This record gives sequence, structure tokens and C-alpha cells, in this order.
Amino acid sequence: MVFPKEDAPRLLSSAIDIGEGILCAGGEVDRVESTISLIMTACGAERVDLFVIPSSIVVTAASSRWGILTQSRAVGSSRVDLKKLSMYNQLSREICACPMSLESMNERIAAIRKTPEPARLRVLTDWSLAAASFCLFFGGGLADALISGVLCAVLHLVHTFLKRIRLNDYYAVILASALGGALIWIPAQAGLSSSSIAMGCVMLFVPGIALTNSIRDMFSGDLISGLLRFAESALLSLVIAFGFAFTASSGGEWLTPPALVALSAAFFGSFSFARLFGLDMPNSLIAGITGLLGWLLALLAEGRGMTTFAVFFFGSAGVTLASEILCRIRRCPVTVFLVTGIIPMVPGGLLYLTMRAGVSGDWSMFSFLGLEATLTAAAIAAGIIAVTALADVWYGIRRNARGA
Repeated sequence: MVFPKEDAPRLLSSAIDIGEGILCAGGEVDRVESTISLIMTACGAERVDLFVIPSSIVVTAASSRWGILTQSRAVGSSRVDLKKLSMYNQLSREICACPMSLESMNERIAAIRKTPEPARLRVLTDWSLAAASFCLFFGGGLADALISGVLCAVLHLVHTFLKRIRLNDYYAVILASALGGALIWIPAQAGLSSSSIAMGCVMLFVPGIALTNSIRDMFSGDLISGLLRFAESALLSLVIAFGFAFTASSGGEWLTPPALVALSAAFFGSFSFARLFGLDMPNSLIAGITGLLGWLLALLAEGRGMTTFAVFFFGSAGVTLASEILCRIRRCPVTVFLVTGIIPMVPGGLLYLTMRAGVSGDWSMFSFLGLEATLTAAAIAAGIIAVTALADVWYGIRRNARGA
């Protein structure tokens, strides 16, 4: 379907609306670029040039019928919502398969935007379950997990209030983190594991999806976008860890839980994040299984005496491979399962211990833990990149074979 010249500006605006929705919902830059390009090509554009970074989208579309059109869009604040991401992705597929009228396209976009937010009670429940799961994951007991869940629900309410009064996101996060570190002092006086409780909460605030997408952006050739996202997420992670570490007591260390507890915690941690990010129950359960699978592979590698790098490489590679397969079975973006399944491996706990060592003046431990956190992040990136590259080669060969 080729749109007439008078409708071309509105068509380009609608395509950018979809791209903006994907970006704000947690999609990677490469997905935004390919989505806008495919939509415009399917609707009659002969050439599409894009420049996309997390805060801006610029598109130029050329056609012998329309001439040359250029539009830009400043992208505002984002909130990870994998349900909306899947809906925008499905809409773009339908447009490319059978281009629809502008009225139908805009009605669908408006409907996606109006998707209701989850109930507050459900959000608090998911935050509590995720924090409790990661507290167990880092060696805490049942009492520690209960305290971590309740504390994280309180911090979510505080963070939501600070965002509602339009406080800068960095200020809101560091204030909520500092409050969390201060409140952890209370259960620590009762002999509970302050480190496990803190790390359970830290994992909820660490921007794991941004870190994952920054790696994928850089690997896809979007170096500027990847570096911007990586710098932002790394700075935010350090701010969060510092906020908890600055006010928390120094008792307790990271303990290794039994394998069955760790696997169960990995499942519920990924499942809870999937629910927090708006996924329905079936996909959330699949996300939980993906997180469990990744940590199972990591434990098997560790049992074989492999290095930390190899352990996290095989774990993240397993999650990426499962995500590549599942996204085609479930017909949704690979991001849906990758970012939720990789969450248990994100080194949020290590970042907390690193900052706590720095605040305490233990610079040798600060250097050691900081290096280990960096190595862990590099291993996760390597696992994602390796499998993504192989998947791209495989699907490229299949496309060429069908084209032949």
C-alpha cells in the first residue's frame, strides 16, 4: 500500500509514535530503527535514514511520490513495560504484513497508550516477592526475606512519591536507597543478615534492562546510544549501591544458599520482574523458567571448577539462546525474555558490597569486589553477544535461502 503525498507526514509521525513507544517501553535502539524503517518501506518509502538515541528520534523518508520528509522527536521519560513493547511490536508486524489505514493505525496506537496500569496492590506484592526472592538468592533466611520484602514495598512507595513531586530521578533513587540503608539498621540489631536484606532491595532498583540493552545497542553498531545507556545505567547503579552502603550497618556477608534455594529464588526473581514489567501470567512463568535455566547452567559451570567469567558466560549464553527460541514460539520481542531471565545474574549484590567496602575504607576489598563486578558484567555481555551473533548468522542464512 502506497500512501498519497498529503498523508505522508502523518504516516511518518505515526511510525515515529510506534518507535517512541518501543523505546519508552524498554526496547533497544536497533529495534526502534528497524521497526520505523520497515513500516515506512512497507507503506511506500524507497529510502529511510534514521538517527536514534535514548532521548531523540530523527527520521528522513524519501519517495518518488512524496519527495523527502524529515521529522524529529524528543523522547521523554521511559518506564519499562514489556506488555506495551509486545503490543507495539505486534502492531508493526501487522502493518508490514498488510498496511492499514492511518485512522486504524492511530486508533491502535491510542489503545496501546491507554493500556491500564497494574493495580497498586499487585505492584507492591511483586516488589515484595522479588526482593524476598533475591534476599534468599544471596543467602538470607526466611526472616531476612520477609523483612526485605516489606522494606522494598516501603521504598517503592517512597520512590513513587518522590517521582510524583517531580524530583530528579537520581535524587529520588539515592534518597530511597539511603532510607533503605538506614532502615536495614533495625533488623541488623536483631541479628538478621543486613547484607542479604540490602542486596534483595538493591536488585529491584538496579537498571538491569538498561544495562542489557546498552550492550545489545553497542553490538548492533549503535555505539553512541549504547555508550549513553551504559553510562547512565552504570552511574545509577553506583548511586543506588552507595545509597544503601552509606547508611547500612557493616554486619553480614554474602552467603551461598543451597542450590535448590538459589534456583527457586532465581525463578521467582525473574517471574516477579516479568510481572513488574507488565507481562501476563503465561509469559511471566516462562520468564521465570528462563531465569532458572540460566542460573542452573551457571551452577553446573561452577561445579565443573570453571572461572567466574566462564560461569556467567555460560549462564547468560543459556538465557540468550532460550530467549531467541522462545520469542519466536511466543511471537514477541526477544527482549521480553532476555532482560527478565538475565536479572538473577546482574551484579547488583556485588556493587552493593563494593560500595560498602569503599564507604568503610577497606580499599583492598573495594578493588577486589569492583574488579569481580566488572568481570561479571563483561562475562554476561560476552554470553549475550556470542549467542546473538550466532542467531543473526543463522536467521540470515535462512532468509537468504528463502530468497533464493
